Amino acid sequence: MKLTVDLSTLLEQPKKMGDAVVVEIEKIQLPPLSGQGRKLESLEDVRVVDGLLAHGDSQIVLYIQDHSFNFERAKDSPRDANKFHISECKTIRDMRSSGRFERYVMTNNASGKFYITGGWRNGVYIKLNVCMNCLEKLNYQGYRQKLKVERYEMVREFQAEEFFEKYSSFFGSFPRRQPGAKEGYTDDWQEISRKVRKAADFHCQECNVDLSENPRLLHTHHLNGVKRDNNPGNLKALCVDCHSKAPNHERMYVPRKDRLTVSRLRREQSQVKIGSGWDAIVKFADPAVEGLIAQCRAAGVPAPDECGSDLVNDKGEVVANLELAWWGSNIGVAINEQDIQASRKLGWRVDKVNFTIENIHQLKAVLLSE
Repeated sequence: MKLTVDLSTLLEQPKKMGDAVVVEIEKIQLPPLSGQGRKLESLEDVRVVDGLLAHGDSQIVLYIQDHSFNFERAKDSPRDANKFHISECKTIRDMRSSGRFERYVMTNNASGKFYITGGWRNGVYIKLNVCMNCLEKLNYQGYRQKLKVERYEMVREFQAEEFFEKYSSFFGSFPRRQPGAKEGYTDDWQEISRKVRKAADFHCQECNVDLSENPRLLHTHHLNGVKRDNNPGNLKALCVDCHSKAPNHERMYVPRKDRLTVSRLRREQSQVKIGSGWDAIVKFADPAVEGLIAQCRAAGVPAPDECGSDLVNDKGEVVANLELAWWGSNIGVAINEQDIQASRKLGWRVDKVNFTIENIHQLKAVLLSE
């Protein structure tokens, strides 16, 4: 998108103040895509990040806005409407190769409602179903291991906001939530939360990590989900990672750097033992690798030794972070390309998440042969 702004009047002002004045114009951060989807001007508008769709540093979804003669049926039933896409699935690749890719629009509106049109008719916001090929591509929530009836249920119950949060570690920004939502906390919540965390000695009451030096990473969780129920038996101190994995908290956004900090502290405090098995990996791993973990377990891949591992160079500097690490084989999985390249320089065999999902039997063969 080309944006033309006339700054001539503004730039004339310093001349009235003397030649010594320097004008610095900061980079303007455009707001996230939202509401009506933005039409694709070219294929370069969309890039692929380990199978996920992106525009700039933001995660997006794609869908065909113009429903043409199918407009009325689409309004009545999501099953009769165009699907929206969360990954570079088979359908997206086919549309690229056939030259029909520009029919899509992109958005990162997390409401789950999409703006559709139909010729001369006024556009409306409706619920669309997610593409099943996309769920399979990412093995989202273990899609490949589900029965057929369970797969259809996943499509019906798919939550866009939960999906964006799940893969937030891959991106530098998170879609804005819908305006006007009330938090529902009581007026004295901050003080109540402080007392609960202090009573827990600033330890997470789930994984026991000590966050006394990082108190902002310790939250107070309502067990029953009712934010105004501050009965002591309903409150529990949880680190940000455990809090985001609590029931009905799948939409909670946690910056990747905060998850990495919690993982590092767990290791330093011996809260997580190397070689604890898949159950420990499932409990402590970044939700972004949930699909990979399900695929590994289904294929019989040996459990990694650790998750959220730091790799250091000969100077003792942390140069990379691995989401999953098999220390005995120097094999790992990483989210960021820079982590992958830095790991390989240290002699590690490290690949991306989706690549590993697609080549799971190769990983198994290598691990079992060593």
